[in-house]
Amino acid sequence: MNNFIYLNNLNIIKLVADKLRYTANRIQLLCALLILLLPSFKTNISTGADQLIVTISNPDAHPCPGQRVDFTATVTNGSANLSYQWQLNGVNTGSNSPLFTIANSLLSPVKNTDIIQCIVTDNSNDASAASNKLTNIVVLVTEEFYFEIFAQTNFPVCSGTTVYFGSHYNNLAQNGITNLTGVWSINGVAMHTGLTFISSTLKDGDVVSCKATYIGKCTNTTVEAAPVKIQMTTLPPSTVTISPAGYSGCVGAPVTFNADVTNGGNSKYQWMVNGKNAGADAPKFTTSDLQTGDQVTCNVITHRTCGDDNIMSNTITATVAPQTTNSVAITCDAINNFIVANQLVTFTARPTYTGPVSYQWLVNGKEVGTNSSVFKNDNLTIGDMVTCITSTSGACVLPQSATSNAITILMHVPLNIPNAFTPNDDGINDTWNIKALLIYPACNVRIFDRYGDLVYRSVGYPKAWDGNFNGRRLPAGVYYYLINLNDGTPPYSGYVTILR
Repeated sequence: MNNFIYLNNLNIIKLVADKLRYTANRIQLLCALLILLLPSFKTNISTGADQLIVTISNPDAHPCPGQRVDFTATVTNGSANLSYQWQLNGVNTGSNSPLFTIANSLLSPVKNTDIIQCIVTDNSNDASAASNKLTNIVVLVTEEFYFEIFAQTNFPVCSGTTVYFGSHYNNLAQNGITNLTGVWSINGVAMHTGLTFISSTLKDGDVVSCKATYIGKCTNTTVEAAPVKIQMTTLPPSTVTISPAGYSGCVGAPVTFNADVTNGGNSKYQWMVNGKNAGADAPKFTTSDLQTGDQVTCNVITHRTCGDDNIMSNTITATVAPQTTNSVAITCDAINNFIVANQLVTFTARPTYTGPVSYQWLVNGKEVGTNSSVFKNDNLTIGDMVTCITSTSGACVLPQSATSNAITILMHVPLNIPNAFTPNDDGINDTWNIKALLIYPACNVRIFDRYGDLVYRSVGYPKAWDGNFNGRRLPAGVYYYLINLNDGTPPYSGYVTILR
């Protein structure tokens, strides 16, 4: 059974093959008959490598105004017998030529929407082909060239400032500019080539200018921009003067120098003595170490609008004299300063300064007597204190005013002890005053409050009690005192009342 099916399939395949061979033979026979019967048959259908190709080109897609626009047609796979038909926006135009020109007049310029195409026919086989389409022919716009220069800073500026200059210009692309150069000048002298310029050597009143030359497709020209006039900040010079000038002083005497800055701002000071730094950063300098011939100067750095100025002062040469001490001592003719009532007492002042001096005598701080080295008085009493002040204007005398020692007058008087006083600072009875104790320098004075606590104690009584204890005011009331003269006599005791 299987062998039968296999043989039957082979027969079918053989039958199909015979049919195909028959059909192919008939096609070959038909083609041969066509060649024999139609020997002059032509076709304009081309395929593969012999296809007619037309390409148009325009070497200048951006013509100048009024400049003609040329187009060229290039044919590939064509014979020498060709016909050309140019079209502008689909309308036949031009001549039968591979070249085509549009006048592009000023009155009728090319539009960027115009479409140019060329149809080429090969007359040898009637084949034809349409070229590519060209459009977007842009006529350059010629406008007046605008050029200006500017400084990238605000005037006035300080001397030495670096000033940057730039330029503005317009429509370079539309004008078809291919080369633009600028020549910068200061006061008419050429300094730099380019479209920017930098200078740090400008002076007040300088004139900066620039000529721009451009080479364009449609036009060439040179334009000079409006110039820039330089304004510099003009500041008066800063100075520093120190005083006192020509200083003459005394050895060891303090002297203060002052630095006065003119046309300056915030300043730093460096004082110098003989070229070496001295003193603090301040407009004043005080010293007591100068010797004759020392030179004092001050270097100042002052901040101004256009920067810091470093200025040096004048020089002061010191003249220093030796210093003389002024002091005075007084004596009196009363033995041990003891007097009796209405005794005439003579006081004598002896200053150490030998030059001219003036004298002022004082009793208990009040001015008395005359301008004399001798003072006499017969109205003194116990406790009066006599002093003398001598004054001089002599150079290098220190101090120029000297106060003498004090002489306290002593007298033998009865011991009168007050039983009350009023320490209220009204100048009347403000202290417990016992003048007779002045002649007892070894006396012992003690005071107690009502509780028996000690509130005052002194050996001798040079200063009367003011009613205070440890700097605090004691309350009004009765206090107990005990005074021992330490001269072999019995102590004195009793009560004293503080009234407030």
